[in-house]
Amino acid sequence: MMNKVCAVIGCAALFFAGPPAGAATCASQCDGGFEFLVGDWFVKNRAGQPIATDAVWEAGACTLIEHWRGVNDTGDGLAVTTYRVRRRTWHREALIRSSTVISFEGRTVGRTMVMAAKQYAGSSISPTLHRITWTPKRDGSIEELWQVSNNGGASWHTQFDEFLVRIAE
Repeated sequence: MMNKVCAVIGCAALFFAGPPAGAATCASQCDGGFEFLVGDWFVKNRAGQPIATDAVWEAGACTLIEHWRGVNDTGDGLAVTTYRVRRRTWHREALIRSSTVISFEGRTVGRTMVMAAKQYAGSSISPTLHRITWTPKRDGSIEELWQVSNNGGASWHTQFDEFLVRIAE
């Protein structure tokens, strides 16, 4: 049976037309790139202090939904990430602090997921560039590094540098 979200979002064409004989399922077409993020996480800064919780679940083989919640009401965010089969990229719509939406595009590089976005603010003709990398570590944690450039990528500064540590079930 075809994965339900594969049918709804990630591989809509397969759902409506039905998979051709011998076709790969959506699960095998997702590049296996982002399933390491699925789970419930404590988010900690480099000093080991908790800064958030993060819940990521599969809405199917090619789609993830994420809810990030900062400690002490410091903000929250939602993201929907899905694999675009034809482009062989992951696409992420992130709603940050309930007021900003940033659209990311990316792919895996080795075991690391790398996504980038351009954000235009107000009447600015020069976009802010965003780059996020998620790197699984041997201890089961994930390093998340979010960098920003305001000069076309000539230089980058770190917006977030944090670790996701799995919450024991």
